[in-house]
Amino acid sequence: MATYFSHVRPLPGLGSGAAATVDTALMWLGKPDSASAQSRLIAWMPRDMARTPQEAQAKMTEILNSAIRSAAAETKWPAGMRVAPENIQVQKDPSKRVILVPISGGECERELIRCMYPFFLGNKLPRASRAPELLGGGDAYEFTAASSIDSATWSSEGRSYRELSGPKREIPALDKVKTWRPVLPDVEFYSAISSRLPKWAYLYLTPADDRVSIPTDDVRRAFLRFPVMLHQGQAMFFIEPDPGRRITAM
Repeated sequence: MATYFSHVRPLPGLGSGAAATVDTALMWLGKPDSASAQSRLIAWMPRDMARTPQEAQAKMTEILNSAIRSAAAETKWPAGMRVAPENIQVQKDPSKRVILVPISGGECERELIRCMYPFFLGNKLPRASRAPELLGGGDAYEFTAASSIDSATWSSEGRSYRELSGPKREIPALDKVKTWRPVLPDVEFYSAISSRLPKWAYLYLTPADDRVSIPTDDVRRAFLRFPVMLHQGQAMFFIEPDPGRRITAM
């Protein structure tokens, strides 16, 4: 069965919106119930932007780093928390090309907690491919398989917690308390990044394992429960229409 993306209003605010038909063979990740368990960058860089896959990877790192820095400055972080531009790190070693975004202040500096968003472009070079028809169908470097976006908290004992939006555990008993809280403005941050990326770049957000914090109508926060694509600051939802039913713009 075909899978479609339905455009909604710009984030934040994951509300209902006008549906539009989009041919999604171009971004097939499997059906929503079997979509990737990792949030990731999905992009088709025009081939004429780089002479080699290595150059394309370096350029993608620069583009993403610039978007992250601008988005971090724009995002409204919880009281007492901040992302200092000078603390954003870009590890350009081809074997571990990662952009690390540490969050300081507030609960992120409790005795056992450190907070960070790692954007991992992977140790595999982008492959030569063709862009989807929606993006013109031209020659491209495809970034779809190796990247991942996540957030992690670390304890002072060196234990790593890869669940998103730390701190989600009540302090101080990291290993004992089972109460989880969505704290950081994940979807707002990712949306701000997305709005600064080229039209050929998308961010996929997974609902797996309480990884993405979203705002709710009652001014609280909850965890994302469905897969979402972000494209230039807008959310695109996976939906499956009834067989034979045509989805038209509204």
